[in-house]
Amino acid sequence: MGAVCCRSQPIDFDGEVNLFHFLLLRCVGKGAFGKVRVVQHKQTRELYALKYINKAKCVKMKAVPNVIQERRLLEEIDHPFIVNLRYAFQDDENCFFVLDLCWEATFASTWNG
Repeated sequence: MGAVCCRSQPIDFDGEVNLFHFLLLRCVGKGAFGKVRVVQHKQTRELYALKYINKAKCVKMKAVPNVIQERRLLEEIDHPFIVNLRYAFQDDENCFFVLDLCWEATFASTWNG
């Protein structure tokens, strides 16, 4: 993810979504083989949660089927109490899931109505 800041060519927002479409903000979580960051879409300025999963660690931990299943489930689900998948893409090292950003206060206020 280090090359994200140094792109000299203009971003093609009409092409496939990739990491260059997002401004990487702060890290908000860490798991066994990935992290979650807050990101901002450079064109729409929308904030999202970017979950990125290291492919090598996934293979080493024999978790590839779990990641594939997670993506399939997230693609099919559309519910107000579940974070929705907006984009999914990959590079040589990572799989990326761009999800709705849900702050704790947002969920609590929704739950308490």
